[in-house]
Amino acid sequence: MKMRAKTSVSDPSQKQSSFTRARPKKRCRIWLAGKKGAAALCGIMLLAGGTVTQADNLSLDSFSFYQVDWYDQSGGLAQSVSLWGRMSFAYQAPASTYFLNVFLGDTPNSTGVWAVENMPLFAVDNGISGQRTEGVDINLADLGVTVGTTWAQTYFSVLIDSTIRSAPLPVGSGSVNVGRLAWNSWDSPDEGITPGALFTDPGAPRGVKGNQGIPTKPQAARDMRSVQEDDNYCFTGATARSLDWLNRTKNLGANRTAQEMYGDLKGLGTSKPNDNHTKAREKWIGLKNTYARSKSSNTIVTKDWDSGGWLDPIAGIAESGGNLSDWLTSEWNHGEDIELTYNWSDGAHIVTLVDFYKQGGKTFVKYRDDEIQGNNNLGDGVGGDAYPAVKTAEVYADAGGVWHFGSDANKITWAVSESVPEPQTLVLLSVGLLLLLRKRHV
Repeated sequence: MKMRAKTSVSDPSQKQSSFTRARPKKRCRIWLAGKKGAAALCGIMLLAGGTVTQADNLSLDSFSFYQVDWYDQSGGLAQSVSLWGRMSFAYQAPASTYFLNVFLGDTPNSTGVWAVENMPLFAVDNGISGQRTEGVDINLADLGVTVGTTWAQTYFSVLIDSTIRSAPLPVGSGSVNVGRLAWNSWDSPDEGITPGALFTDPGAPRGVKGNQGIPTKPQAARDMRSVQEDDNYCFTGATARSLDWLNRTKNLGANRTAQEMYGDLKGLGTSKPNDNHTKAREKWIGLKNTYARSKSSNTIVTKDWDSGGWLDPIAGIAESGGNLSDWLTSEWNHGEDIELTYNWSDGAHIVTLVDFYKQGGKTFVKYRDDEIQGNNNLGDGVGGDAYPAVKTAEVYADAGGVWHFGSDANKITWAVSESVPEPQTLVLLSVGLLLLLRKRHV
């Protein structure tokens, strides 16, 4: 298994042109060429001729667009100007749920492409209050961009709707320039950093499209906190966010922040490779489980989901398989937190789930991770508009039953959940275990 770390680069010679409303301080560290500014008229915001239609009670504080360059383990450029686009945006948590729609095109006043379709911005009582910074991936192939072609600028219309939008909207008469991000694909400590085939093809993102249904959520979003990670320590960061959330919401009494839990878990050896290059993921999960129970008076219960053959049995941890969407629904309904792992051609990454919902027959997750591992000043909601706290991805099964995370190139392989069972659940578990033991002695 390999881990992915991401980094972001900027061109300081360029000027910022992302849409930005008044804010207490400058957040954007990506500099773009173009105009900046907005004028309000009858609820319509205009930016260089582009159109931003905002709901009566909700507006975007800022938004910007990027195209991704990919780098491999050796530091070489694996794929310049790929098909991966990213929209980052910020807004205040609304009193009721709204929907983000984004139309992009390469010519002014054209029909354009429905790049983000009815993405829900959930009400404050269904998630996190205050300002939210989010990111959503865009498949640039839908815009006619090919690998190696720079997505330099785009004409756009950005809308916030109070109901599901069924009809597209033309893009405006002006354009905004597009920034560039650099994302790295690095070897994982799970099996040691080894030579071999380097990362070559990231494919393209699925994005948030084709959504004409009302979203349903089993529970409110998890208020996960930012964790700054070292290179290749995404498992440690992902589990630290989850354990911190359990500690705060279940009043477990561990006097540790998410970042301090990360340091504890790192010190125990999670995300550290085995010397013989055998897979270490079972060891990491076991170490995490021992630490979690030590910080919760042995109340935290760990479980895992295996897509098939990725995890060996782990002492004290129940394992499930089968339909991932069903497992996510069940775990989320029972108040679990979840870390999700996905692999691609020569790598993998682990993220912390923040939210989970279904819409139009599709399943989506919102998640946190550290884009800029090894830099405590950038990534996971820190350092500017290019590094949103929460990102959204579709999880889906292909015709062969293989589950994917946001792209055909990303295959979901295993997941881990943690919870503090309610007292009655513990009683039922104890009774079940007693009956099982009695049956074995008959």
